[in-house]
Amino acid sequence: MRILTDSTADFSLEEAKKLNIDVIPLSVIIDGKEFKDRVDLQPSEFFEKLAECEDLPSTSQPSPKDYFDYIKKAKQNNEPLIMILLSSQISGTYQSACMAKELAEYEDVYVIDSLNTTVGLRLL
Repeated sequence: MRILTDSTADFSLEEAKKLNIDVIPLSVIIDGKEFKDRVDLQPSEFFEKLAECEDLPSTSQPSPKDYFDYIKKAKQNNEPLIMILLSSQISGTYQSACMAKELAEYEDVYVIDSLNTTVGLRLL
């Protein structure tokens, strides 16, 4: 079984690896430049850029294709995939994952709307 969450769960790469959790990054847009959370931009760098940016940063959800790639891998390995994601009340992240599941035609995928953010999502 695979578990996938998004970068808002705030797992470090080391923690995620130790727990065998895949983490899909959200995008962070700072002054028009896009970064993948915890891939191209680490938390300490975010705060440095925040102090220097002209406009407040924004985020963007992973695309259905981003999720589709994880589902495809699980399907090829015949593994169940559980996705526990950022609350649908504040992001389209959950909706993107649901669209990907529908496109992938793989029944052993479970998309869970955590209805939470960082700490609550992490606990789940």
